[in-house]
Amino acid sequence: MEIKTKSRIEATLLAPIAKRMNISPDCITAFSILLCIIAGYFVLQNSLAYGALFWLLSGIFDSLDGAIAKTHRRSTKFGSLFDKVADRINDAIILCAIILAGLVELWIGLAALVLITIASYASACLDAQVEKTTGERISLRAVRTGIIFIGLLLGMKISVQYAVYIVLVIGAYALASRLIYAKRVLG
Repeated sequence: MEIKTKSRIEATLLAPIAKRMNISPDCITAFSILLCIIAGYFVLQNSLAYGALFWLLSGIFDSLDGAIAKTHRRSTKFGSLFDKVADRINDAIILCAIILAGLVELWIGLAALVLITIASYASACLDAQVEKTTGERISLRAVRTGIIFIGLLLGMKISVQYAVYIVLVIGAYALASRLIYAKRVLG
């Protein structure tokens, strides 16, 4: 999803909801973590449909915090940092729950989590090097959320395994694309 497309989606779908919500974006971010913990609990209980539902809600609230910050002019540097940290916390919660529930092999789940985390770290380092936010050309967080949601919603071990395999490939792609971009920009 191009950044322009992402902005249009935020303006069309999230902004009307954000206008009605006069709450701290940081509270929404924290609530997304709580929803993810609930999703992880349901995955551990093998209630994959409920896990999928709460995972999706967590992702929606994760997107909503930024829309609220923009709509109500409450964007802060801390809020941006907290949102990125919450994303990694949520990735860890859901992937650890999937691993602990025995839905995917340990090394596959850990590899997916490590690649996602390192790609995010590479983005942060690149942003610091060029002293501006380079941004994502593709909203890989939203893509990963959707893939894991579908895998859980289908309710079969094999569907969750394939979802994590796809997330692993996305993590590898994200890291490689950021390193290639960094080489081009930094020399």
